[in-house]
Amino acid sequence: MKFLIFVLLIFSIFLTNSHSIGTNEKAGHATNKDGELMKRKGPPPASKFRLAYKEYERAAKLDKKGKVEKAKLKYKKALNFLLESNAENGANPDTLYYLGLVSAKLDEHENAEIYYLLGLEVEPKYINIYKDLGILYLTTNRKSEALEKLKILKSCNSEEYTDLKKLINKKTSDNSKKRGSSKKIEIISLAPMISEAMKRIANATSVSSLFK
Repeated sequence: MKFLIFVLLIFSIFLTNSHSIGTNEKAGHATNKDGELMKRKGPPPASKFRLAYKEYERAAKLDKKGKVEKAKLKYKKALNFLLESNAENGANPDTLYYLGLVSAKLDEHENAEIYYLLGLEVEPKYINIYKDLGILYLTTNRKSEALEKLKILKSCNSEEYTDLKKLINKKTSDNSKKRGSSKKIEIISLAPMISEAMKRIANATSVSSLFK
């Protein structure tokens, strides 16, 4: 099924010539006249996309309130609208970007990566995709790939670069704390055994049974 989605989207990219690389901002592309990285200013006018965008925003609000199950239902609605929009209007980088975002929210990480990469095929300078693809790589423990996206974002010195860098640093710090915590737990768990061993040694008793 995932392979079929991938093939269909690739096919739609080649059929759609209205979103070729190098078009101007009116066509919805995230580049300026100098070809620098830019971010989106809003959704394209396609009605299905707007419906999806509204569902996504509602889902995000529910997520913040901790209403996870209700949020998932909204994300699924958004996903359906986005797929319909993509089928009706051809491969659009904004649609592919939000397909990636929604798929990631639904823990469909493989699909999310496919949509993000397809979005970059249509628009290689889509700054938001680089950031969220980096976040996806962090989520799936692929730090080296996240750092690659960070390098790309560094060239534009944007807030997206700063955001991703903070997340990478936090992830690294959290992992270090976890490793330190596991060592402490191991030491604490051995403490009673060491205490008992010292007593046995003092009483000239064998300690071998402690280590079986």
